[in-house]
Amino acid sequence: MMTLLKPKKFKIKNIFQDNKTIRVIEKGNNFNFSFDRNYIINNHNSLNFSGFHAHKKLYQLVFCIKGKAEIILDNKKTSYSFKLDNSDYAVLIPPGFWRILKLQRNSIISVLASNVFRKSDYIKDYNKLNTKRKISFNGTHHCNEALKMKFTQILENVIDKNELVLGKSVRIFEKKFATFVNTNHAISCGNGHDALLLILKALNISNDDEILVPTNSFIATALSGSNNGANIVFLDCNSDNYGIDIKDFKKKITKKTKALIVVHLFGIPDNIIEI
Repeated sequence: MMTLLKPKKFKIKNIFQDNKTIRVIEKGNNFNFSFDRNYIINNHNSLNFSGFHAHKKLYQLVFCIKGKAEIILDNKKTSYSFKLDNSDYAVLIPPGFWRILKLQRNSIISVLASNVFRKSDYIKDYNKLNTKRKISFNGTHHCNEALKMKFTQILENVIDKNELVLGKSVRIFEKKFATFVNTNHAISCGNGHDALLLILKALNISNDDEILVPTNSFIATALSGSNNGANIVFLDCNSDNYGIDIKDFKKKITKKTKALIVVHLFGIPDNIIEI
């Protein structure tokens, strides 16, 4: 069980037109999951408590239609308390949080759930609430989650406009990227291999030329050279940042050496100055 979002309270989008207010909840900046179920709780007592469980995978959005409500959340490490007294705000409840809903008399709350009812998804014993997290070998999902909503919105726009190849989105990206790297022009490619292939063609790499590439890299680095007809010479990596070993690099330079492809790994730039 892994929670990618934290509980939060956010303002619902209000649209004012024709002397009425339309409140809209949709995927975007605050959440990026769809809803398969909606249920409404109408409290008839003076004070009522609901919840007392957690979910393994279910995401929920709770908002108050009438009256007042308080939502208390706890995952054994962090606790949250959110008060709802109007329909202008909603509370996001991710999986893995024990929840208690405190409902005032005649209050009505609406809950949007990411999945249909599944009994197996419930955790009804607080002591069985699992707070352990699996540490992934490549844990990029946390930083990706922050960008996921923007990526999804852009992808949906591209699909809706049927611009799957080239198009306005590509032209905008090329212009912005050229500005970012301080050059007049930029040409985007379908993948890194194609980009390297074009660069080596522009350098007039031909048969019997040697290209030095690091061993600690994806196969496309070497393929871009061999697909240009060049001979590939592999360089060892160092133990400091896993970049090119300078001593091995010096040994393998010959009269046939025409290019070196440097690969930056794990967010650590290789030692370009020394290279």
